[in-house]
Amino acid sequence: MFDAKIPFAIRKSDGKIVSIDDVNRGLACDCQCPVCHADLVARKGDEKVHHFGHHRRSDDVCAYAAETSVRLMLLEALTATNLPSSIPFKAPPLVVRESLSDRDIRETGVITRESKVVNVFVHQQSCHPQILLTLQASDHPEREPACLCLYLPPAGSVSDSDRIDELAVINPWPNRGVLRVHYGVLIAAIWDREKGVSATELILEALFEDRYGLDWIYHPAESGIRAKLVEELKAKIATQIEARRLREQQQRETRERQEREMKAAQARFEAVRAKRLEAQRARAEAWRIKNQAAIKQQQEEERQRREAVERARRQQQEQEAENERQRRYLERFGYCHICGSLLEMASSVQLCDNRSCIEQWEENEDRKEARQRGAQCHGWTVGDLEAEILAGGFQCEQPVDLHIAPVMRTSGGWIVLASDSLWFISESGPQQGAAVKNVIYAGGWRVGFCVPRNPELDRAFSEVS
Repeated sequence: MFDAKIPFAIRKSDGKIVSIDDVNRGLACDCQCPVCHADLVARKGDEKVHHFGHHRRSDDVCAYAAETSVRLMLLEALTATNLPSSIPFKAPPLVVRESLSDRDIRETGVITRESKVVNVFVHQQSCHPQILLTLQASDHPEREPACLCLYLPPAGSVSDSDRIDELAVINPWPNRGVLRVHYGVLIAAIWDREKGVSATELILEALFEDRYGLDWIYHPAESGIRAKLVEELKAKIATQIEARRLREQQQRETRERQEREMKAAQARFEAVRAKRLEAQRARAEAWRIKNQAAIKQQQEEERQRREAVERARRQQQEQEAENERQRRYLERFGYCHICGSLLEMASSVQLCDNRSCIEQWEENEDRKEARQRGAQCHGWTVGDLEAEILAGGFQCEQPVDLHIAPVMRTSGGWIVLASDSLWFISESGPQQGAAVKNVIYAGGWRVGFCVPRNPELDRAFSEVS
């Protein structure tokens, strides 16, 4: 079962309220509870704070015994004859709250008025449990002293309705403020005191110097402060309403201006759009005319291309007919393998009537015979290889490109080693009137004679190169 700590008790011998510091330990304190009048025991150990507690054989446990004991001790201390004539006092702040609303605007105002340090003179005690205090401002001693009522309510009375009823009884003077004592703050100060500090002196110090130990039940200036706060809130709400009206008017004007600007912008956009459409139509017409001209030009170019193709086809047919005629002519008569000119009649040795060609052919034959006679006794020379090619060589009917084949320089031209034949290329071009130009070499047409490759010719080319 919970047993509250009690700081003060009633001594049985004389009925006075005494502190735990002024009695003996245990039941020797000879004290009783101020509420249920049951026996109390003084618990004055070395670990816990000193306090009174109900004896274990007591049947009653009082919930408000501590608060009642503090209340009785305050009455005793404040009405004592040895109380100092001047006590420092810090009145609690007066907090005034008010809230007003107008449609969707709500304003709440709070005004806190700090009381100043004054000196307290206890000069009267009425039959009702209250203390009348005279306050003198310490920073303005020239001012008239003020008077207020210190109300010590019964323990456990905390409802607002009790305060209103009490105010009608304890404060018949409208210009006198009323302060209500909070016993819990004083009890907490007692339990937190240091060793050697008197509990009676501590509650007086906490009462007058701790701002949270008291609160205002009635303040003479509260109604004026509240009225002023209400006026300020009304003025603030009116200002906000006017500001809202001006803001809405400004927004409305802004919307109207934006609409005008939007219409003007829309008109400008339509004008620009019309110009762009006109420019697009003009560009489309110009493109159509240009496209028609381009189509006509393409058709003309196509016609010219077809005519050129037709001319080339006819030229190719004519060239093929000429080549066929020359082929048939060559099949019938042939050409001179020395100068490359066409023969007017068939010849077994493919030699024309030109004296120089006849001498060259005879010389080649002599060299061939000499080479055949001396092939076993001496090696090949460049001249021998050239004579061998000229003696047994022939000209191709189709042009041949030999400019990338292995080459060897001779006195009259070049000897070229192709993939399947060995060539002699004349240093000079074809003779005047010659119909055969069958070798592309050294950047131009040349007359060439070729013989099929064989091991003997390959060996000879290797020897002379």
